[in-house]
Amino acid sequence: MPSTDHLLAFALATVIFAVIPGPGLLYTAAQTLARGRLGGLMAALGIHLGGYLHVAAAALGLAALFQLVPLLYTNRCKS
Repeated sequence: MPSTDHLLAFALATVIFAVIPGPGLLYTAAQTLARGRLGGLMAALGIHLGGYLHVAAAALGLAALFQLVPLLYTNRCKS
């Protein structure tokens, strides 16, 4: 178990990174200023749906990797 000092430092770093605006927020703000409320909402929707696609792709890649791992342990590479 990590020490309390490490957990507090980790929590502080997490909070700092959570409140720093990222590129998605900056893009949404720029679209809102350039194209109005609807443009900002469409940008936010695109970023949100892109996040779901990213998570799904990562999950499928991990599923494929986990399916392949037993084969890697049982078959030896022939060189």
